Amino acid sequence: MHDDVPEEAWPSTCMPLAPDAPAQNPREEVWLQGKNVLRNNLMQHNTLARVQQCFVAFLSSWSFNASKLDWYYP
Repeated sequence: MHDDVPEEAWPSTCMPLAPDAPAQNPREEVWLQGKNVLRNNLMQHNTLARVQQCFVAFLSSWSFNASKLDWYYP
């Protein structure tokens, strides 16, 4: 896919994460924070559409700087 392009110039980099260790996986940190946002705003969610809107708003505003990400990428 990146035949003649040096790795430093790639537009994205895939990193292997711990699939069987949720405590070590940055994706799980994102999911946990998203669930907490939904729980904290529970009274506002009277429909599934409202829950989805809240979660999308969380993902749109969250800066993906999970503390566990440093374990994988210096």
